Amino acid sequence: MNLHLADNPYDGWHRNPIRGEGPCRYEDLTPFQRMLHGGDWMDVNLCRRHIHEYISRGHQIVVAEEGGKVVGECELWLADEPPPFGRYADIEMLMVSRECDRKAVELALVEKGEERARKTGYENYDVSPQHGGDSLDWEEIGFREIRDTRMCTADIRDIDEPDFDFEMSAAVEDYETTRRLHAWNHREPPQLGFEFSVGLWPPAKLAGFDRHEKRIFERVSVKTFGIEYFLLALKPDWRESEVIDVDIWSAQSALKKREQAQVIVKSAAAAGSRLGKGILEVCVPKQLLPAMRELGFKGGEKRDPWLRKGIVPGQR
Repeated sequence: MNLHLADNPYDGWHRNPIRGEGPCRYEDLTPFQRMLHGGDWMDVNLCRRHIHEYISRGHQIVVAEEGGKVVGECELWLADEPPPFGRYADIEMLMVSRECDRKAVELALVEKGEERARKTGYENYDVSPQHGGDSLDWEEIGFREIRDTRMCTADIRDIDEPDFDFEMSAAVEDYETTRRLHAWNHREPPQLGFEFSVGLWPPAKLAGFDRHEKRIFERVSVKTFGIEYFLLALKPDWRESEVIDVDIWSAQSALKKREQAQVIVKSAAAAGSRLGKGILEVCVPKQLLPAMRELGFKGGEKRDPWLRKGIVPGQR
């Protein structure tokens, strides 16, 4: 925990660091407020539950010590998804102290994580570099890009109303509902992202994260086009402005057909408008950027790659 506290990306401690509200003492913050500074690891009880959850689910945590002090950690999330991702061990977190040789420690942790993943029976070793490891040249150590996710935004009032009918029905807030579908937002393992968003991830639940958002989770059917998908729309109360985050799960085929993808986005925007006004944020694979531009979305310039290394003999 102290490793993460020392790497607080904000200037001190705040009641809401994202809005820059209320500089205060760390001791005066609630677990939820501490969590806003960087995740589960910013509060001792949430950190304990985070570690317990990883271990009890069979995930892996590797730590580096120097002089009896923890100077780094690597957390591996073990996942099994539909193609093209399949089974993989993801470096979900790579954190190293600024007081040591960061590149050397990061590399040692990545190598040890690869060894653990291989022994656990996983053939694919993945990472989303935005989660850490910024000292490493991932391509140099054998990782290759298999996905690039882009964040697109639009004022929800600027998106044209659908010129087709669609039906929505409330879905059970359980990752099993979406497991066999393709997650458009693949910047982290979809199960972890889903559980965190709806407050099922135990540390987030302990912190009361779900009490700080409006949300809908719906099965959406567009019979005219033979499309069915799932939609999770969130409107957090802690963001710097009114934002509606939209995550989509669909058949992979929808990502290859511009018209189908646009039908999904139009109906998802209309569904998200039930949460009120705001800026719509939708994460999509890079290849959908032209389709999003046609609908009036902006942004999407920043790369957010997902990288993979084959870790069986002869595999690249």
